Amino acid sequence: MNDEVAKTLTPSYDVYVAGKENNKASYWKNTLKTELTNGEDITPLEIIVQSNNVYVTGTKGPTPTSLKPIHFFWKNGTRYEIKQYLHLPNTGLSDITAFTV
Repeated sequence: MNDEVAKTLTPSYDVYVAGKENNKASYWKNTLKTELTNGEDITPLEIIVQSNNVYVTGTKGPTPTSLKPIHFFWKNGTRYEIKQYLHLPNTGLSDITAFTV
């Protein structure tokens, strides 16, 4: 098979992977790394791509001042704390078990 035929048979898709490098939350699209804003000490958990928007969820902690992990998500690189985004009170414990868009 020649190279021109092989190019037409190669599927066209993107691969997204969320992870952490040098203790900073990041994601990779194919081989291109994107560091997430204010992602220090946050562990990414999930990545969702929908309509050219990239969503990444992550957690930080627990820490000495927080008994439960703090949950975050990024939309196209902008970070949001989920409790603040949902207007949940800072008192009391809460846990996030699923995220979808």
